[in-house]
Amino acid sequence: MGWKNFSSWLKGGIIGFLISLLFMFFPTTKFFRDLIENIEKRLFPCTQLSSFECIGSDIKMVLIFLLVFILVGAIIGWIIGKIKSKKQETEKTKK
Repeated sequence: MGWKNFSSWLKGGIIGFLISLLFMFFPTTKFFRDLIENIEKRLFPCTQLSSFECIGSDIKMVLIFLLVFILVGAIIGWIIGKIKSKKQETEKTKK
């Protein structure tokens, strides 16, 4: 199965995953760095003295960040797929 055979929501999810990886490893702007830090501080405040407790919250933050981008990409892909399918249906009815 090639890229062209994937459904739109799956393509969107894959693209969202790749974009999230780019933002995590290469936070290009101060806005994205601040956004990631704020989300991390609000969702997983690490107030323990032990650094082992903090490692779990970092992993949770990465997983949530990836999941959010995958879901947003999948939803955008699903919407694009719906628009394309309606466009193809109207073209078939015109012929």
